[in-house]
Amino acid sequence: LRPGVTEADTAAAVQSVVAELTQQGIIPVVLGGGQDLTTALYLALQPFGKPVQLVTLDSRLDFGADPDQGTSRNFMNDIILHEPNYLFNYTNVGHQGYLTDPDTLELLDKMQFESIRLGEINRNPALMEPVLRDADLISIDTSVIQGSDHVAHAEAGPNGIDARTMCQLARYAGMSDQMKAIGIFEHNPDLDNRNLGAQLIGQVVWHVLDGIYAQKSDYPKCGLDEYARYVVDLSDVEQAVVFYKSSKSDRWWMEVPYPGQKTGAHIVGCAYEDYLEASAGKMPDRWWKTLQKLN
Repeated sequence: LRPGVTEADTAAAVQSVVAELTQQGIIPVVLGGGQDLTTALYLALQPFGKPVQLVTLDSRLDFGADPDQGTSRNFMNDIILHEPNYLFNYTNVGHQGYLTDPDTLELLDKMQFESIRLGEINRNPALMEPVLRDADLISIDTSVIQGSDHVAHAEAGPNGIDARTMCQLARYAGMSDQMKAIGIFEHNPDLDNRNLGAQLIGQVVWHVLDGIYAQKSDYPKCGLDEYARYVVDLSDVEQAVVFYKSSKSDRWWMEVPYPGQKTGAHIVGCAYEDYLEASAGKMPDRWWKTLQKLN
């Protein structure tokens, strides 16, 4: 797309195109521009009339700056405050503690949202797979990548997700049967030494597409009756947790009951580690957090 006369014109054009593509079942990959275009992608999903699960990958949490002036540093204000509000869940992946306001983390916690620290990702990137699997919309700020692998960002830093892990996460995103759109933002070609940053962005896109072609038509594209079902009885909290495992992909899901209802449950992606945790007698954090959202 050519940029509009104003930033609002550009955002409106992006929203229109993404809305049309997603309604046709096409997954758009949006490249370039500021991460505030995430708002346009979010609004493009409104016609579905369903709750949206948003995941951002960012070294910072974009809630700061002047709330009256929308920028890449505060676009999440617009998404959270937008009416009607379709945002069911928001997770940021890769924040760095020394770049993050503790008050913002506290605010996220009060809203039943979360941000996962860079250190947790580096310890075990595979644990991010369920987070990305449940996302309808994924927005990547290239500042989340360590500067030695992607210097083409005005705020590139020495720490961040390395190139290999970034491609691994991109493939997880593509394999999601729920993802409707993904954006990669804040790449600045004027700062790109030998175009290595552009090469990495191209490889990230390749891994997204490779993941899409590797999709297994898992939940929600198929019913849970096709999966192996495991029931773990947690006597300490008088609650049984139901897990499902796909034989096609070896991925796991679990049921979270709707409060006050005897039937029906919300299905949330999880990891094998969540099943092991429940089997050891401890309720997984992912289960508790989802229950709080449903309340």
